Amino acid sequence: MRSEETKRPQAGRWESVFVTHIKKWWLFCAGIFALKLLLLAVDPTPKLFLGDSLGYVWTALTGWMPEDLPYFYGYVVRWLCNWPGTLLPLILVQAFLGVVIAVMIAWICRAVFSLSGWVSYLFGFLCSIDPLQLIWERYVMPETLGLFFYTLVLHQSFIYLRTRRVTTLLTVQVLSVIAIGFQTIFLIPFQIMAAALPLIAFASVPTESHRGNVADRFRFLRRSVFWRHFGISMIAILVLTQGYKQANGFLTHREPAYLYGTGYRLLSAWAPVLRPEDSPDPRLAEIIRQGSEFGLANETLRHAQRFAPGYLIECWRQIETDKRKSREIATRTAINALRRDPGAIIAVAARTYYVFWKDSEMERRAKADLGIGKIDAKQQKLLLERYHWRGLADTGVERLTLSNWYYVAAGPYYFAILLSPLLSLGLLFVAREKAYAILLFLHTWLVFVITFLLSLLPITRYLQPLSLLMLLSVALAVKCLCPATATDTNVKEAGPSRWLDINGRQRVCVVLGILAVAAMLRVGLAGNQPLWNDEIFSLTIATGHSVEHSPTIANPALGDFVQPNGPASAEEFCRYLKHDNPPANPGRIIRAVFLSDTSPPLYYLLLYGWTLAFGTSDFVLRAFSILCSLACLAFLAGVARQIGGPKAVLPACLLFAFSPLGITFSTEARMYSLFWLCVVAITWLSLAWRERGGNTFLAAAWVATSAAGFLTHYFFAFPWIALVVFVLLQPEKFSRLRLLTCVLLAGLIIFPWYMRLPESFHGWRIMKDWLKMVPPGFNRLNAAGDLLLQDFSGAGHHESSNFVALVIFAIIGAIMGWRLRLQMFARSRLLLWLLFVAPWAGLVLFDFVMHTYTVAHERYAIAALPVAYVLTATGLTLLSSGARTLLLLSILVAWAPNTLIYRQTGKRFSGRHRAELVSAKERPTDLILINAIPTGLLNVVRYLKGPVPILSWMPSWVPQSHRDIPDSIREFAAGRTRILWVAAAGSATSTPERDWLRENALVFEETKIMSDFRPKGSPTF
Repeated sequence: MRSEETKRPQAGRWESVFVTHIKKWWLFCAGIFALKLLLLAVDPTPKLFLGDSLGYVWTALTGWMPEDLPYFYGYVVRWLCNWPGTLLPLILVQAFLGVVIAVMIAWICRAVFSLSGWVSYLFGFLCSIDPLQLIWERYVMPETLGLFFYTLVLHQSFIYLRTRRVTTLLTVQVLSVIAIGFQTIFLIPFQIMAAALPLIAFASVPTESHRGNVADRFRFLRRSVFWRHFGISMIAILVLTQGYKQANGFLTHREPAYLYGTGYRLLSAWAPVLRPEDSPDPRLAEIIRQGSEFGLANETLRHAQRFAPGYLIECWRQIETDKRKSREIATRTAINALRRDPGAIIAVAARTYYVFWKDSEMERRAKADLGIGKIDAKQQKLLLERYHWRGLADTGVERLTLSNWYYVAAGPYYFAILLSPLLSLGLLFVAREKAYAILLFLHTWLVFVITFLLSLLPITRYLQPLSLLMLLSVALAVKCLCPATATDTNVKEAGPSRWLDINGRQRVCVVLGILAVAAMLRVGLAGNQPLWNDEIFSLTIATGHSVEHSPTIANPALGDFVQPNGPASAEEFCRYLKHDNPPANPGRIIRAVFLSDTSPPLYYLLLYGWTLAFGTSDFVLRAFSILCSLACLAFLAGVARQIGGPKAVLPACLLFAFSPLGITFSTEARMYSLFWLCVVAITWLSLAWRERGGNTFLAAAWVATSAAGFLTHYFFAFPWIALVVFVLLQPEKFSRLRLLTCVLLAGLIIFPWYMRLPESFHGWRIMKDWLKMVPPGFNRLNAAGDLLLQDFSGAGHHESSNFVALVIFAIIGAIMGWRLRLQMFARSRLLLWLLFVAPWAGLVLFDFVMHTYTVAHERYAIAALPVAYVLTATGLTLLSSGARTLLLLSILVAWAPNTLIYRQTGKRFSGRHRAELVSAKERPTDLILINAIPTGLLNVVRYLKGPVPILSWMPSWVPQSHRDIPDSIREFAAGRTRILWVAAAGSATSTPERDWLRENALVFEETKIMSDFRPKGSPTF
């Protein structure tokens, strides 16, 4: 039995790895040590994260332990710093542990993953310069020690997977509890892994036996040795964690606990989800019931709910003074909320995750992580006396050090970490060593989920364990995709991992996996952001309301927007965003499009049916676009297969699924996803017709798709004309006569709408001729160039990521040109080039003829986006599987910082942002005056929460009902104690009514978008 327990393949090989290359390993270790020493010499000053660091210092000096912090680190500070009277020994030890972490990562790559020496050294070096490690090595914070023991846990876990020794398993559990003593975020992951680790070790079987019956994989459950390991692991983690709790209680003279603020943290983290019925105590239930007074539902105030005076926890602790009872009730309340509505808590965690993806939020969060604040005089005196610390009391005015700058500038790297769970998921399918892949997958997802479930704020330093796991995942991926980097002869003989060269059934499964991940990304983004003005416009049209028509033809009976003669409630305005009762008929939708929009009606008609069936919420409105974009993948895969072969299918689908520009426009409640669907569908149908010959079904589908494209967007004409020209030049089995017949039939279908275009275009509407307005700083040559390259760069917020992505695509293009030369324009590849260039060339020509500026707006050329990725996938098929995969993953990594951030994402937040500002200030006696065009007005009103009346005030260039100054203001504001003036879409920099109020009222508060006006000399206007 003992021989079975200690059986381990290739056990002696690990030692030989280092005996053979011991000189190189010593050089590597010395190099990492020298690098760390050099970086420490450049930036040696101990740093404090205000709050936490001072808590650990106080533990070191007095033994007192903060209720929200684990206690091991405070004693480390005491042992290292109290006797010498300086914090420098602590910083030196943390820097040395950083060296050990880097060496252990290299060891895992070399001995466990069997990567070659230079590749292992590379990953060790990358670990040593990880910004999440470098910065915290200089802080009086437990991150480095916690990460050191976490790395040891991973190191011993990998060893256990090969040796299956009980002693190694016990070592894992001991190290796990030590790591928990420095960072309690590891508690739940380690408890779960205590059960999972033996399962992974004994379930992993040699590859040859995978061909047997599925039941064979579970034979280990019949073996007593597995249950012995499983029992020992569970008992060990239980005994050790209980011992940790008892020790904590003994040292603090309290009841045993992991932390004494856990209940408060859970209650604060899940505060937006709390309901009075969750609390077993009526007093806490009453506090929750009155939560609107301190912003309980506001997710951005969760940190304040925990620590700030006057918020949730402070209010509860003032009522329940028994600390133990207070904590217990808080914990039970939080757990009850989790049981009642786990989906809402997961949604809060997801929104916390998505905060990182908002504009420059990552940079702002990284700066906040540096603990900027002020140390009071007493604390400064204490630090000076005990540790000779001479830092500035105000850390916000400290000079910018190298480590601080590096930490803030590493934003793109942090975005890659945020997407690393997807990499660990992919390894489950491509890695040969399934046990290693499963171990990394479980650790990554457990740490990822727990981090965001328990976070009060999106905090960058919490990503530190994930950065380590990402490096290991990338290392395992390198071995899978580039076997030449491995030292294992079995891997080399097996050849490259051909996960892009798979059979048809596997390809379908992988495409479905891509579809699922693409759906998750889009659903998360769509549910996390409010509508912006163009989407509000889509909703008004889809519900049968015209909002941008000429006021002379407005018909309220048909749902047309009419500016009220005086103040009105938010509900009265919101009726334009809902279906009437009974709902409007399709004819009214077409009428609204004709009066207000310059686009065809098909998208609005389909959205009309969709919202009738599923409602008019923000997410539902965008879900239709998401479905259209996901449907594109099926046709895109077909086009890629017909032109580039089977090897082109997965790259094309991956690029389309993760394109930053694609994600952005596929989550807008506009017609662009439907536009894509029409383009890729007509392309696939044309290729299928050329290859197989015509039949009635294909002909009917071709006609219907062509008509749908022309009735979705007028610029569908550009790719459609290119397609028809190509088919006429290279028809193959596509009969030219039948093609012309189908063109004629499609023309007959769209003729009733297009015959009225002159009348529609000449009619007045609010946004008439807006394309003839010169955009600020417009340069036609630059705009045309950006438009041509946007599909490759991603057109995202991070310009450096855009540039890196462009370089990678340029490499692929250069290889394609070198390998194919003029053949890159031959046969069906010519179609791809025509479809790619046509939308861009069409806009340039359109601007030249019409004197417009469409090239300044990327959305008008997005028809080329799916074609650009098929073209890229075709070029990738010319490369080996490893090179193809490496370039493809490089593109996805370069895109990662922009995957969920579009450089104009701020537009999506403008309406809700204004509404939140107003809702936070408004009182029942106020008057809200909104200067905006109808869509801007409705965008703000949709998110207002209070009953305060709203006065709409159209910009001076909109011929709506007349407002006299000052008579109208005096009439409408009579009896009001305050006027909250708000600027929204369409508002000018200077407006007459705002200027008059500035002169005749008190300006209590004013920003660019909002003014708070109070009456002069009286309580009311």
